[in-house]
Amino acid sequence: MTAKLLPRLTATDVLIDMNGTLTCLKKHKTKDEKSFLNLLVELMMESKVISKEEALKRIKKVGNPNTTCLFSFLPTLGISRHDYWDKVQQYLSKRIEIAKDAVYLILTLPKRGIRLYSATTNSRMATLSKLAVSGLATIDGSPYFTGFFGGDSFGDPLGKFSPSFFPSIIKETHLKPAKTLMIGDDQEHDLAPALAAGIKQVVLVKRDQKEPFIKKNDGGIYVNSLKWVLKMIGD
Repeated sequence: MTAKLLPRLTATDVLIDMNGTLTCLKKHKTKDEKSFLNLLVELMMESKVISKEEALKRIKKVGNPNTTCLFSFLPTLGISRHDYWDKVQQYLSKRIEIAKDAVYLILTLPKRGIRLYSATTNSRMATLSKLAVSGLATIDGSPYFTGFFGGDSFGDPLGKFSPSFFPSIIKETHLKPAKTLMIGDDQEHDLAPALAAGIKQVVLVKRDQKEPFIKKNDGGIYVNSLKWVLKMIGD
């Protein structure tokens, strides 16, 4: 594969999805699949010595756990932010990792002066929690990301699945769509809405794809590794 054959991308800003794009499941992952809500319920049961039903009741009394970041519930629930973070980290570290090509991308983009933002269904704290399993973030943030946009960023319960998600990011950050690149893994929820918002450069990662890259009529560039993105942007 020579550089001359690669599509060229012009990007000063990169938006990137989380699940499936940056994260992948470990080969020997824990079989006990839990949500962030499950982990909070367990922590409350342990620290407050209450039943599962009572823990859920208290959580739902604070707000809707399906549309609001659970980290924002903690002060009202009397749960330490760091205790919950540690609980989440213990679980995620056994289940997921950041793909090696994604780690390389994240480390390299800022060195080239390219700003990186998350654009995902995950809240800011959920994104940080997942990045932290590969040492790319802490509870306080990440030096590699300029900003975080998640499912609870703009007050729409549909989050990234809302047609207003990408336009809201552009409006808030003053990004120039012509120089913005969206990276994801899903045609419906990453490619289509980004294109509709005026972002014409979209890469979807398909790591089981045989070809290094495929340009499709749907407007996306499909790659089998995020390393190709760096080559497309250029050194």
